[in-house]
Amino acid sequence: MFQNRAEAFALVLPAAIFAGAIFLVPVVILLSEGFRSGDSWTIQAYIDFFAQPLNQAVFLR
Repeated sequence: MFQNRAEAFALVLPAAIFAGAIFLVPVVILLSEGFRSGDSWTIQAYIDFFAQPLNQAVFLR
């Protein structure tokens, strides 16, 4: 079908980059919003979340 692996790779690469960006950008936005508290940056929301035993148990499963 393709003459060599480089040709196949060149055809797949743009779609892979696009798909990766589509999935990665929202994750980065969510994480950055999780660290923001008003006008400052903090990890207090994550500390509060993981301080609860139920959340620890669910996360570690």
